[in-house]
Amino acid sequence: MNIRVAPLAIITSLLPALWVVPAAAQAPGELAPAAYAAPLAPEAPSKMERSYALQLAGADLASFATMIIGASGQSEELVRLGSLGYLFAAPAVHALNGNGIGAVKSFGLRATLPLAGMFIGMMAGPEDDAGDCCGIASLTGALYGGGIGVVAALVVDYTLFGKKTERAPTRAWQPTVGASQNGFSVGAMGRF
Repeated sequence: MNIRVAPLAIITSLLPALWVVPAAAQAPGELAPAAYAAPLAPEAPSKMERSYALQLAGADLASFATMIIGASGQSEELVRLGSLGYLFAAPAVHALNGNGIGAVKSFGLRATLPLAGMFIGMMAGPEDDAGDCCGIASLTGALYGGGIGVVAALVVDYTLFGKKTERAPTRAWQPTVGASQNGFSVGAMGRF
């Protein structure tokens, strides 16, 4: 007895078996994977903080150098220019880095902390030899207090306000391996 079976009949009779075998290894409604790929590494934080304190320090260094050169050369114009640089150069650096709030805070600190330090130093400092000079009880205390106020303004500005938040770069890659009836594949998958 010679039985001839059409190739199409064989293929159609085996198709349900091809869907049943993978279905036993996966949850209902889930498709079988074509290739194995390890999951990508967890996404890095989307934001990161970057400091630009060195830019602020460069602006202040230029301002103080201008004041010192002006004071040593008896040039009031250079001293005024350096003083304006102390007040406005660092806030400009903040603004150029996209930190407008930091610029306003920086200017406020630079204007108020030295004055507050001068007032506290004037009241707490020793009386000068000249006594009550121009209504100021202690000129030495006012100078020390003002200097402490400048240093405090710089430290707060560099450490608290001299930062900006940027989007962190997200890069990840992973190897992939796949097999099929016609062969296998090896590759890489990534997020750049």
